[in-house]
Amino acid sequence: MPNKSKRKGRKAPENGTKNMAAHPEIPSSTSPGAAERDVAENIDPPILSPLVQESSGDITVEDKEELTVEALQEEPRHQTGYPSCSNISEIPPVSHAADSSSSTSVEDESTNRTSNLEDIIDVRQPVVAIMPPKPKIPGKLGRKVTLISNCFPLQFDNIYVYHYDVEIIKLEPNVESVLTADDCKKYRCLNTRLNRKVFEQLQGTDEHFQGLCAVFDGKRNMYASKKLPKDRLECKVLLSEYSVENPFERNTFKIIIKAVKKQDGSCFISLEPLGALFRGELHSVPQEALMVLETVLRQFPCLHYVPVGRSFFNTPLQDDSRPLGFGKEVWFGYHQSVRLGQQTPMVNLDITATTFYKSMPAIDYIAEFLDTSTDRLRMIGSLQDKDIVKLNNDLKGINVKTTHMPYPRKYRVFSVTRENANALDFDLEVNGVKRKITVKEYFLERYGTRLRYSNLPCFQAEKGAYLPLELCEIVKEQHSRKDLNSKQQAEMIKFTATSPLDRFSNTIEIHKNCNFNNDPYLENFGIKVLDHPLKVDARILEIPSIVYRPVSVRPKNGSWNMNKKQYFKGASINKWVLLSFAHPDHCSREDLVAFSKSLHRYANEQGINLQVCAHIEEATPSFNNVETYIRKMKREFKAELIFVVLPFEPKDLKRNQRGRRSPAADDPHILYSEIKRIAEINIGVVTQCVKGINVVDKGQNASFLSNLCLKLNAKMGGINNSLMPQAVRRFSKIPVIIIGIDVNHAIGVDSYSLAAAVGSVDEHFSRYSVTLKAQQNEKRNKKTLEVIREMNSMVRKLLMAFYRNLRLKPKKLIVYRDGVSDGQFADVQEREIKKIREACTSLEANYEPGITYIVVQKRHHVRFLPERGDQNDPGTVVDSQVTHPLNFDFYLYSHFGMKGTSRPSYYTVLADDNNFSFDELEKLTYSLCHTYVRCTKSISLPAPVQYADLAAYRARRHLASYLKDLEGEGSKTVVDLNTVLEAIKSSVPLMLNSENNWGISQDWSQMNWKSIDTV
Repeated sequence: MPNKSKRKGRKAPENGTKNMAAHPEIPSSTSPGAAERDVAENIDPPILSPLVQESSGDITVEDKEELTVEALQEEPRHQTGYPSCSNISEIPPVSHAADSSSSTSVEDESTNRTSNLEDIIDVRQPVVAIMPPKPKIPGKLGRKVTLISNCFPLQFDNIYVYHYDVEIIKLEPNVESVLTADDCKKYRCLNTRLNRKVFEQLQGTDEHFQGLCAVFDGKRNMYASKKLPKDRLECKVLLSEYSVENPFERNTFKIIIKAVKKQDGSCFISLEPLGALFRGELHSVPQEALMVLETVLRQFPCLHYVPVGRSFFNTPLQDDSRPLGFGKEVWFGYHQSVRLGQQTPMVNLDITATTFYKSMPAIDYIAEFLDTSTDRLRMIGSLQDKDIVKLNNDLKGINVKTTHMPYPRKYRVFSVTRENANALDFDLEVNGVKRKITVKEYFLERYGTRLRYSNLPCFQAEKGAYLPLELCEIVKEQHSRKDLNSKQQAEMIKFTATSPLDRFSNTIEIHKNCNFNNDPYLENFGIKVLDHPLKVDARILEIPSIVYRPVSVRPKNGSWNMNKKQYFKGASINKWVLLSFAHPDHCSREDLVAFSKSLHRYANEQGINLQVCAHIEEATPSFNNVETYIRKMKREFKAELIFVVLPFEPKDLKRNQRGRRSPAADDPHILYSEIKRIAEINIGVVTQCVKGINVVDKGQNASFLSNLCLKLNAKMGGINNSLMPQAVRRFSKIPVIIIGIDVNHAIGVDSYSLAAAVGSVDEHFSRYSVTLKAQQNEKRNKKTLEVIREMNSMVRKLLMAFYRNLRLKPKKLIVYRDGVSDGQFADVQEREIKKIREACTSLEANYEPGITYIVVQKRHHVRFLPERGDQNDPGTVVDSQVTHPLNFDFYLYSHFGMKGTSRPSYYTVLADDNNFSFDELEKLTYSLCHTYVRCTKSISLPAPVQYADLAAYRARRHLASYLKDLEGEGSKTVVDLNTVLEAIKSSVPLMLNSENNWGISQDWSQMNWKSIDTV
């Protein structure tokens, strides 16, 4: 086996074990999850996949997806704060010197009891997507450039690797006699990081592993460079790094290793098929061989860093801590994954940052999270319900350790109780006598501990124990997947923004520190990572012209302006009013009058037929009178559009000194949701909200008014701009519908998600209809499947909207789908694409338009840097070298990165009945990125995808208004979204009648209009 050591200057990650027993003396009246899991429980066998599968461990963060800064904002606004090469030294270079292990292992008597029946027969085959063929001719359009990627070629020997299934069981003491008994219960150990530590100890001590190198994925799969002496082994391991004095941390583990046999009786995996793939002799990806490469490369960093998904993070030193506020901090690390290039596998390396919980006393954490002090927490009577809801959303599932006993004990938090320690009671039985006792009384009687914060709630642990907050600490090295608030996002961007040149310099430094050349695991498995990143051939596509009246404009650096231009088709607005909920001391009537006049003048200059404001109403900001005022505006003034001025926020008063004596509104964001719900759903009138601070500070600003009019024209039925015909020449000759699809998770409805689809209804691809569906989430291996189950009904509605508007049947369907990972391609093909075909034939038996289905991905780590310059131009496209050897895929930079490193969107075609070429799809996709109505810039995604995301977001906000609690603990039933659908139409260009410029007249006589309208 390879000799290993911890990296110099690093403290080894803490071994986090989950103590499976509840507190022996504080049972909960309701104990969720109290049933103990033993070794006999059903555990699904591992499914071979090139992707790292999710663990259900509690303390480990390895298999959770990281939330990086790039998920917050595409182009960071600052150039400072990200660690340069000197900061990357926080991730020390790998040292592969020898290290010894002193623990011994005991082989169980059952080791010799092997039989063919007990051997694992590997008949499981991963579900593989059947991809359309990659076009034989690569793209040719555009100016050629050379880019440097952050992908490093990987070489490998054609060796055989032996595959074994590993089960690790923790032997835990009986909870009734925890301090004295020797009898143990068995628990399947599901903590990935703990599993790795146990397996590492086994390799160093067990005689069966002498002279053999093995790697382990932390779950069930082990790969060995040589065959084990036996097909089945049972061993016991004593983990020496655990405290033998702590009775709650018993440290004996049972390990069962079985050969994963194929139907021919062998248990080896050959890496030779990978070579055949790149030689063009194999037309499917050998998933097993790819999984071997991934596991071998991850072995060493998983033992020495904190893994999060496919990234690795180093525990920051005290002086290097970068707090985000509200109990979170930023950790820096690197991403590492194996990807398939056209000629070779590659290792993708990238710098990354994500958020972790701060390790601190729970009381201090809660004070920081609620933006208060510990003294203030002691003085208040109890926490408000809304604060408890926030704490539950943030802390559910994290791990804490108790501090009131000589030996700390770890628990997983199930919830934060609504009752405080003074009121929370339970039944305590002593000598056969039961009595009620409060948590406060119990800890005083049992431990002599007088609670200082008995006015606060308790943690309810997973096994039902109640833990006072002041007796708990947040366990270290816990990744946070919670959304960041605006302040945290700003801090995250400040800490992590970096220039493209610095980013690539840091990537080279990461490669150096990883020390791949001296990794004993790579050496034993015949794998080598080359020192220099791949250079790729790229092209910069021609910028499409954008049509306005009376001229067209060609963007520069991805943007253009509206100077001396009018919208392609201006909307007409005859009756509109201005309704202000801002305090008069903050936003006066003079401000409102001046704003209405400026808006009227500027809108007409842009081509909107906007009449003079019919009425200005000053209202008081209150939830109770919103509906009254809106109904009054519609009834008395026949308003088609209501401009709503929102109250000032506290931060706005710091920017605007006028009216400091008057308080700001508590939460204008909630008022905004209420206005939208009442106006668009209950009453049926279009609203445009604007912040009061902007009316005062920017009411005469041309840029602000321009952005406002972009939204206004689109909402009221206008067309902001159009693409020049030559940009979409092939698609303008026959009826084509372009569909964008996204899935969003509903607020407060953890088990449900919202699917949104938009479909074009004109030949300019400028207007879209929208449809929504709520669905219950479906999980596989603990991960939510983002598959839309009612895709057929949604697409039928979009096809009908297209036909009603143009009296034409689309001959081609081009679908852009967001939010699908590589591992779900097969599910999407089988269920979504199949149902799109069903939707077509349900309308007409022989109606079979060509379908092209494209998945758009943004959460990847592939980056490119020009050989000359430091920023990629919009229109830069890559479809060779680093793309898949079999799939129809490409990378596209469609927007300009103002600051920081832009990330290309990655497009993979899952179906292509239309036989498009690279050039055709790349040009169409790039053109669609210029048609988003809310800005005069190209964006990073095609406009239909952005509209679907916007529609899902709006539905999410409206859905929240129907729940009993906005923060997330309301009804668990999804409301009827038919009314929400009507409200969403005001968020995207409305579906209005337009001319049939294709010049074709068709009859869709076989459509079942009645049934389609009721789906």
